[in-house]
Parts: sequence; C-alpha cells; structure tokens
Amino acid sequence: MKSQKGILIMINKSYKKEFKNIKEEIDKAKNILFLTHRAPDGDAIGSVLALNLYLKKQKKNTYIYILGAPRFLNFLPYFEEIKTKSPKHQDFDLIFSLDYAGEERLEKPFHFFLDKRKIISIDHHPEGKIIGKIKLILPFVSSTSEILYYLLDSIKAKIDKNIATCLLAGILTDTGGFSFASQNSERVVGKLLKEGAELSKIMERYNSFSLSRARILAKMISRIKRDEDFEMLWSWLSFDDFKREKERSFLQEPPIFPDFLSRIDKAKVYLFMIEYKNGRVKGSLRSRQGVDVSKISQSLGGGGHKSASGFKTTGTIKEVLEKVKRELKKELK
Repeated sequence: MKSQKGILIMINKSYKKEFKNIKEEIDKAKNILFLTHRAPDGDAIGSVLALNLYLKKQKKNTYIYILGAPRFLNFLPYFEEIKTKSPKHQDFDLIFSLDYAGEERLEKPFHFFLDKRKIISIDHHPEGKIIGKIKLILPFVSSTSEILYYLLDSIKAKIDKNIATCLLAGILTDTGGFSFASQNSERVVGKLLKEGAELSKIMERYNSFSLSRARILAKMISRIKRDEDFEMLWSWLSFDDFKREKERSFLQEPPIFPDFLSRIDKAKVYLFMIEYKNGRVKGSLRSRQGVDVSKISQSLGGGGHKSASGFKTTGTIKEVLEKVKRELKKELK
C-alpha cells in the first residue's frame, strides 16, 4: 500500500507536464472564465470555487458562469460570485472547464464563442469528448476536487482553510458522503482537515433537509420495490409529488433520495427515478459489489462513476425501468 507521499510522487511524476503547463497558462492570464456541467453538483461547485480562490490570490480577474448552483452550498467562500448571466465581453485569456464529462454537458454562456484554444479541462470522468488545449484527466480519482488538490499541491500553492473547505465539499458530495471514497481520497481528506476544512458545516448542510422534503422522502420509501432477478431495489417520485410540497429543487440539492435508498437492505443495484411532465425521466443509480452503473447510465445518455451515476431519458417510469433492466442484464453477464 502506497503512502500519501508515495501517491503524490506518482501523480506528480505522471502528470508533471500537465501541471507545469497549467501553471504557465495561469501565470500568463489576466482574465479567466470558469465553466462546468449542466445541473451542477457539489464537486463542480467545490472545484470551481477552490480554484477561483487560488486565482484570486494570484490577482487574477475571474468570472464564474454557472446555472442552477445548489443552494445547500451557499455557505462556501465566494459562492456569491457565481453568475447566471453571460459575460458581457469575451476578452478572456483562459477558460477553465471543470468536471463536465463531455462537451455536450458543458454549460456554455448564451451567444458566447467558445475558443477551444483557450480552454483547460480538468476532469475525472473517463467517458465523453473532453475539449481544450490542456486536458488534465485522472479517471482513477474520486472527484475533480481531488484532482484540484493534486494540482495545487504540485504547483506549491497554499491550501488555506477556505480552499480546503471547498475541496472537501466537492469530494464529500461526489463520494456519497464518503460512501464511495477510495483510500487515496481518504488520505486527501485527512490533509484537508489538517488545513482547517470545515467538515461539520459541510455535513450539516449535506444531511439536513426540510419538512416538505421529509414528506417526499416518505413517499419514495412507500414505493420501494425489490426485483429479485437483478438484486435491485428501486423507487420513484413524480413531478406532482414535488409540486404538492412546493419543492422546486430536485437532484441539484443534496442527493438524499438515491443516497437514502442505497442504504436500505442489501442489493447489488439501487435505482431512483423522477418522472417529469414532459415525458422524461431522470434516474440515479447506486451500486455495490462491483457493478459498474456508469455504463448503464452512459447507454441511457448520462454518465458518472462506477458506484454512482445518473441519466435522463424519455419514457414512463415503467418503460425506463425496463430500459435499465436490459442494460443491467448486459452488465451482470
């Protein structure tokens, strides 16, 4: 088993060129734009805000363009700098595109020409079309926030309490509250805690939810079904379930529905679905015992990690359930 120092040496050696090139581009740039994926999660927000904090210390002008940032993360430093309006000018020297898994998922500003020659992409998703002149892709790590830790450590950046908190929020949310964390991730978490990362505050926001959300959770629990053939637990909610409780935030908030479902009983796969009014279904998959649910989500137009992934597709709950079963059957062969 490699030590934390050994892991850092290995990563620094393997990605030395990328780290060096990114630092050089940062040094040259003055105006920097941040982009991430549609329906951003905690890793997208945490990694963007952490890198933004570092760039602010380097006296860079930054613009963070993100739509639908999760409200439960609004305690993170510089969260208020997130903009939902497209930048008025396009005079950016550098564009950081983080955690987006593929160009089709990248949230681009309206009427904005995206010069790929200015893009640096940082990601941990192995699938999809990653764009840019520099691509820092580490598919073996837990999250883009973990990659940011390795990058900042490599370029000798000071990781203070605020940066550490942003990175920890990203890692925690992308590992299902550390449920899918690797030993490497746990070592990085230990380093971030030593730097003062506010774990208690992150956990409080991640685990708390409103009374209306608790009622919706009860509805989901009442609909849980077990499919013995696939060793799968599944449940669903409708748009109307959220509307009745006047809940407007779905999976962009802490993913309590799929994560809660995955803690129930013993199963190989857990499927949670939300049925929208427009004939589309949003699904979240969780797994145990080595089942790669990212492949199932990819086949349905989504993506994610081996143990946690998501997708959007057309159809009814029944139809989407059958789609998932067909893909799961292939994966279990």
